[in-house]
Amino acid sequence: MPLQTHTSDSFETALLNIVSSSVSSLSARDIACRLRARHVPVPDYKITKCLRGMLGTGQVQYQRGKWTQGQKENAESSPIIPPKSIALPPPAPELESILKGIKLDRRIDEAIEDTQQAVEQVSAKEEGRWGKFRRLVSYYRKCIKNEEGAEAFAFLNQHLERYIYLNKSGHWQPRHGLRWRSNITLGPHLSEFIKNLDKASSEQAVVLGYPLQGKHIQKEGEPETSFVQPVFYLPVEYSIANGSLVFTIDDPRPEINLKWLQYAFNNNLKRQHSFLSACGFINRSHPNDEIYGTERAERIPSLENLVATLSAFMPEQTREPLHINSITGTSISSPFKSGIFNRAVLMIANKTRYTETLLKELAFIEKTSVQNLNRTALKHIFADNTNEQASTKEFYIHEGIIAETMQMNAEQRRAAASLVNSNVTVVTGPPGTGKSQVVSCAIANARLKNKTVLFASRNHKAIDAVYGRLTDQKDRPIIVRTNSKDDPSFRFNFRLAIKEMLAVPSDQSKIEQNSYVREEISELLASRGNKAQEVSLIEMAGLEIGELENRLIHISRIMPKDQVEYLNRYPEHYPFKSLDKIINSLQKIQVSGYDQSLSTKIKLLLEALNLFPLIWNARTKLKNIPETVHIPYFFGSLQPKEISDRLAKLKRSSEFVALRKRCLPLENELKQLPPLEELSSEIAYFSSRLEDIIQKAISLDLDSREGLPDTCDREELTGLKAAIGAINTGLEVGIIEAETERILHERIPMVLNSFPCWAVTNLSAGSRIPLVAGMYDLAVIDEASQSDIPSAIPILFRAKRVGVVGDPFQLTHTSKLSTAKDTILRREVGLTKTHDMRFAYTENSLYGLIASSNQVEPIFLSETYRSESSIAEYSNQTFYSGRLRVATDTKRLKVPHGMKPGLHWTDIKGEIKSGGGSGCYCQEEIDEVVKIVQIILCKTSDDQKSFHKDPDTGEIQPIKKESFEFKGTIGIVTPFRQQANRLHDTLYQSDVPYDALTSVMSSFKCRIKTR
Repeated sequence: MPLQTHTSDSFETALLNIVSSSVSSLSARDIACRLRARHVPVPDYKITKCLRGMLGTGQVQYQRGKWTQGQKENAESSPIIPPKSIALPPPAPELESILKGIKLDRRIDEAIEDTQQAVEQVSAKEEGRWGKFRRLVSYYRKCIKNEEGAEAFAFLNQHLERYIYLNKSGHWQPRHGLRWRSNITLGPHLSEFIKNLDKASSEQAVVLGYPLQGKHIQKEGEPETSFVQPVFYLPVEYSIANGSLVFTIDDPRPEINLKWLQYAFNNNLKRQHSFLSACGFINRSHPNDEIYGTERAERIPSLENLVATLSAFMPEQTREPLHINSITGTSISSPFKSGIFNRAVLMIANKTRYTETLLKELAFIEKTSVQNLNRTALKHIFADNTNEQASTKEFYIHEGIIAETMQMNAEQRRAAASLVNSNVTVVTGPPGTGKSQVVSCAIANARLKNKTVLFASRNHKAIDAVYGRLTDQKDRPIIVRTNSKDDPSFRFNFRLAIKEMLAVPSDQSKIEQNSYVREEISELLASRGNKAQEVSLIEMAGLEIGELENRLIHISRIMPKDQVEYLNRYPEHYPFKSLDKIINSLQKIQVSGYDQSLSTKIKLLLEALNLFPLIWNARTKLKNIPETVHIPYFFGSLQPKEISDRLAKLKRSSEFVALRKRCLPLENELKQLPPLEELSSEIAYFSSRLEDIIQKAISLDLDSREGLPDTCDREELTGLKAAIGAINTGLEVGIIEAETERILHERIPMVLNSFPCWAVTNLSAGSRIPLVAGMYDLAVIDEASQSDIPSAIPILFRAKRVGVVGDPFQLTHTSKLSTAKDTILRREVGLTKTHDMRFAYTENSLYGLIASSNQVEPIFLSETYRSESSIAEYSNQTFYSGRLRVATDTKRLKVPHGMKPGLHWTDIKGEIKSGGGSGCYCQEEIDEVVKIVQIILCKTSDDQKSFHKDPDTGEIQPIKKESFEFKGTIGIVTPFRQQANRLHDTLYQSDVPYDALTSVMSSFKCRIKTR
């Protein structure tokens, strides 16, 4: 049946009829289901938007998450039976003193109602600024969930462990609009499957899949491999009740296994487009570049139609007739011919770990109030600011902001100053340009300025690089690290921070000393900043004067020498304004030309009469200027060529005087400023003084923050611990009490005063740090080019300003979610415009999103200190447009004997073999790599001679131990795990000493470090 089209009025009428005809309150989902039953296909977000509009006009009412018909003004009010209140026992006096101001008799439904009403009562303008952001968060949550459930795959021998077959007949299949349920009687044969189901809530998902694609692989000399994956699937909820496994689907929506789609059609976009169109996932009118743009909110294809379409498109792949009303529960026996089988399975599918807390936080942020969102750094990136004036780029005199906690160049200081002061900062540059140094310096300076910082990254290595730099003279860390890859049991959080504060007394004398040192640092920075400002003025004035002087020299070459000398000394004697008007009139006369007619002569006479006062004034002042142009009272007596010559001379002299007058105020400004040498000397003094006290200041700052200050109340801190527990509970039930939020906003600064700087990985932030809007002054996200956008949103929510650090030319954010599914999910929430692509989950990283914002100008660090010049030059020309400058000290490089710094290429011709599911390998390449390692590391005795092959000439040369024993490290990089594993094994089986092989790390960048 073709879909019916409905106007906005008919849609609102149908919606209102559903609400008014219901005897009970309805949720938005209930209303959506009833609309679809009436063949009114409207996306869920449009239903909610329409209901909110009706709420403003009084047509509907909203209470406790559900909608009812609004009361008419002239309707008689029906008697309302007040709800019976439940009397709670009074709290204990001890608890009451701890939780000051917390109302313990508030019911959870009242808290929910209050929060929802607060959201509804914000102004339309403010809500409009955040409307798109809320849809984006909803979209990101779906992306995370779908990425988690995207791996519906199992090996054939995992039957009854990872999947079970269904034995069904009749109309058993899930149907849209109806709740689906299936029971499987428990038995010993399901014991392993049930054990694996226990992990499904946190690490895995369960799906119902039909039909089943089977693949059997048999290669000579290798074990056979067989696996199965569903073509279509539906996410399933499960429970155990009355001796049965109970599987349910509340809202059946069949999905295509996009991994199977790519495999089945071998990336043939045209054929994929036809197949998806026939299935009903997309409209045929969509172009090929929008092949995956489904409109599933308007049409949900049935499983029967999907299977019929599959049979028509791929009959050659069908190994069994696909009769959905009669499926067998027998196993597929190996070996078998690869193809599609008439089987339905319940399968445990892999999903991404550690996202449970992230999803809860995103759900809360999506519904939080506008007031909270306006406190956060999210407003600089996601809020709709189209009606606001674009912010201007800020320029900072970094000498007045940043005290160098380590040696830095001017670019690095500028980047650190921007991180400390700007609302949004982007720092970029290749490896070795000091990005970690910039972050470390910015965090240390923010701490000394009594600002709070949250430093985050997707991986621990970025945190390691910064954390190791942030120590005082006693090697004490000045930043709190909440988790560590080296120690998985390490879990520092706000509760432990409060415990430490309560355990140690504060030292008031240290607090006073710290205050004095801070003031001194502030004064030194201000003084150095003022001197740097004067230097900047001198440099800018000098540059401008230099440009003007060059132009003056060029003009003076074609002017009389005496005239140039006079105008240089007395530019004010030149009748500049009068001559300017005379020149304009002469240009008009020159354009009109001369025909010597009476009318023309009369016209010129009138023009001369008008110019007479100006000409008189100009002639009087020009008399004293040597070799100046003679200006007649009447230009009609001159020939056109004479007019052109005099006009050119007047223009030159006027331009010369104009440039000279522009130079005068700049010269006067330079005269009033101190000499550059004196300023440089003063800046050097202030820098030296800062260098002397900065490390002492950091240690003193650590000492002064220990313990509980006298101004803090122990009972308030204990109450804060309870509120932190309450906020975690609130995230579980989807609502945080307003009173809990108030306490957190008021008292968390007490903890941050003692622990102002925190380091955390993106996905562990939710379990370590409370979700409080704008609690930190600054959030710095490192390796932002590798960070997805959703995991960074809770980080940005916790801060007022943001800085991101990364390199878009390094490894970027990768997702298992396909572009197809991404497009589907974006369209479901109405993000269909081209401009919305910058927010796409699979297409953009956090770095890409923020760096592309209009108000942001990335700061590029151009000096690299890590790479040899020939290697750096390759990256410089290939990726960085020649902007890099190599500042590496080549004397410190450890070069193996017989080799030169730079790139060396060895061409290996070998066979690439499959290593199974973990990648490929090439034995010839492995053998060559091992030979190179042996040449570099192999040892001999002092009196023994060994030989090596020169990589450039190919000659065999004798060498002694002291001349070739390598003291550096070796990194072996490969994109394949199988290659890394076999390299590791071959190295250990070779004659390379075991003590030379120190560590092996297998990953996308597998590095085998040796000494």
